[in-house]
Amino acid sequence: MQSSRIVHNRYFSRNPFFIVLYVTSRCNAYCKMCYNWKNIANAGNRIELSLNEIGKIASHIQSVQQLTISGGEPFLREDLAEICTLFCKKSNVQFITIPTNGLLTDCIERILKKALTDNPYVHFRIGLSMPEVDDELDELLGVKNAYKKHRETFEMFRALKKIYKNLNVDIGIVCNKYNIDRVRYIVDRVVSEKEECNPIVSMVRGKPRFKEAKDIPIDELDYIYTYCKERIPKINNRPFADFMNQMTDMVHNITIKTVKEKKMILPCKCGIKLIVIYDNGDVYPCELLDENLGNLRDHDYDIHKVLNLNTSRIITKKIRDSKCYCTWECALNNNIIFSYKYVFELFLRYISYKTGWFRLSPKTGQYDKL
Repeated sequence: MQSSRIVHNRYFSRNPFFIVLYVTSRCNAYCKMCYNWKNIANAGNRIELSLNEIGKIASHIQSVQQLTISGGEPFLREDLAEICTLFCKKSNVQFITIPTNGLLTDCIERILKKALTDNPYVHFRIGLSMPEVDDELDELLGVKNAYKKHRETFEMFRALKKIYKNLNVDIGIVCNKYNIDRVRYIVDRVVSEKEECNPIVSMVRGKPRFKEAKDIPIDELDYIYTYCKERIPKINNRPFADFMNQMTDMVHNITIKTVKEKKMILPCKCGIKLIVIYDNGDVYPCELLDENLGNLRDHDYDIHKVLNLNTSRIITKKIRDSKCYCTWECALNNNIIFSYKYVFELFLRYISYKTGWFRLSPKTGQYDKL
């Protein structure tokens, strides 16, 4: 993994730093807290980008730091490994993240093996969604034997990690109304049963399938984040792991502050340095806004042509001027990287963690030299 490429992508590239690519709206689960449920419900009427079309999109992006491949269930695309390879070869991507509900063990193993084998110099992060454990997971995902399938999938990941050094696994725990009283228990289960993986605790976002899923007491969420910081070990299982772990703590703090103060905490770069490409070619600045920047099929599959449209510039200006805010973790991570203030704080946190030279004052929120 090249640090120089991160510097280039952050300071000198005109390409988006972070791309979320939805490769399908098809899904084999019925999650109560799903934010993409409308597209999933209409999956049969959506014309997915073909592998050839995705190759054209990648060819217009010279360099990208982070590619998240989402859905639906991404592993329902039989050509998912080839999609990864296109972005590795044409767009020089450094990190690829693929979230999955983990219900298709054999399919996931076959596709992932090919992607890892064909792209040994790109780091893959698999986000195994596990917002519950035991029978409660079956209920939350709307799938019989979901937890049993999860265990099989995790054991498969564990075996692959021994072979492929460019793979790490996260366990995604989305806090929502239905599991908020059990999140600490779920975290404990993950820590004790699924060693060498990162439990990633986040807040349900967008407009979920069941509106009540977002009814979360903010004080309880704050307590959960504090509990996670104390309980979850800092695992060094991916490039720049110490930085990423410190950034996770920052995102949790920003999330709580955003919800409590109901305002933008740091400037948003969505639509400029982070973009969302849906399975039908529509481009959006983020997952939460109903602001379509354009369709890639109408602009020669060139993301720069879409982003340079006058309408796109108006939308991104509106995001900045209105001080748009949210708790979407991907956007917050990206915004930290592009905020001089917060990236400086990230380095202070990193130095403090590695050396103990500084400590964060609970009274002032500032770093004091010891």
